[in-house]
Amino acid sequence: MLGVGLLYQPAWRDLVLDGALPVDYLEVIPDTLWRDRGAGEPTRFVSEPEDRRYLERVRARMPVLLHGIGLSIGSAGPLDEGYVDELAAWVEWLDPPWLSEHLAYCAVEEEGAPVSLGLTLPLALEEETVDRVGPRVRALRQRFGRPFLLENNVYYFATPAEPLTEPQVLNALSARWGGGVLLDLHNLWVNVRNGAMSAASYLAEPGSSAVREVHVAGGMELDGFYLDAHSGAPPEEVWALLDQVVAACPNLGGVTFESARVVGRGGRRRGHRGRAGTRAGSARGGAMSAASYQRVQARMVLEPAFARRVAAGEEPGPAHGGGGGAAAGPGHRPGDRAVHDAARGLAADQVCSPCCRRCSRSAIRTTWRRWCGSSGTSTARAGCASRARPRPSRGWSPSGRAKARCARSPCWRPPRWWP
Repeated sequence: MLGVGLLYQPAWRDLVLDGALPVDYLEVIPDTLWRDRGAGEPTRFVSEPEDRRYLERVRARMPVLLHGIGLSIGSAGPLDEGYVDELAAWVEWLDPPWLSEHLAYCAVEEEGAPVSLGLTLPLALEEETVDRVGPRVRALRQRFGRPFLLENNVYYFATPAEPLTEPQVLNALSARWGGGVLLDLHNLWVNVRNGAMSAASYLAEPGSSAVREVHVAGGMELDGFYLDAHSGAPPEEVWALLDQVVAACPNLGGVTFESARVVGRGGRRRGHRGRAGTRAGSARGGAMSAASYQRVQARMVLEPAFARRVAAGEEPGPAHGGGGGAAAGPGHRPGDRAVHDAARGLAADQVCSPCCRRCSRSAIRTTWRRWCGSSGTSTARAGCASRARPRPSRGWSPSGRAKARCARSPCWRPPRWWP
């Protein structure tokens, strides 16, 4: 058992190293720490020497987990072998106890070439998905030589007539192909809040022994939707789900707090991308190939006008081979601008780093109390209580939306340097 961990953010690099945060491990998204120059480049993946030196220092103190967002394990096309090779190099370097990815796809093929969508979209819940993803899970587990976990996804709309449920797909991948499960409780709560599923039904499915890691985060309301924005402390409902899951999962190894995104050096995004997806219509029922299904679904998310035409029956949706549109459920708006914005990852400055650092320390301590009966080591507690919050990097300035969001936070007080 690793304990309680934190998803890496540049805002608290020093806090992790000096023990100001009571964490047992650090989880990093390698995709945010390298630059992909594209297939065919002599040196395709380039990472900053400063980031590599930092991870070396962290690895000397605690385990480092890898959590991917760009593998696109559910794509209808083949896996990106160059990406897999780079991920394998990071596994050999950092030696994580396990690594994880999303049960999703983030790339489609157009004219024989892969096109990155920049976000993860949910897969059709059917046996064909198990048959496509399962061999990849086994091959990756053997290639990396350690457990390979898949994370449950976000669904902003209920999808009627799916042959399987998401737990059934994850359980099948675990039982038949040796995969593990990363259960993101905030993803689950997002789905519950938006009417896509029931938490009780989801957690009642067998297969809790496959859960190796749990993610905990917070979100936000936007235009009638609850978004997986990673924008603060988890709501009480997520804490209640955590209590339930910890008691039911005998092989649980870690609870990871996913922090809000912040802007890194030079304004470049260095945080977790948005993970939103819209699903409208019924199951494919074999009428459309997986590649065609994914292309149409991706277009629905990225092009609101097209999604509105699908909902109106003017364009074929992902459930149909042609003619007629996918019927959205009552009150569902597959072309809503809010969903489009969520799928594009939202703005990088939605959340200010000072507020999130403070909320995160509180949430991590709460995790310790609920799971372990303590608030971490006395050294960590003292460091967390006594350390002054550092200023953000030079040139950083919060947007008006960030100021308004922080002003509403119950834990936030404006520091002296607040613009």
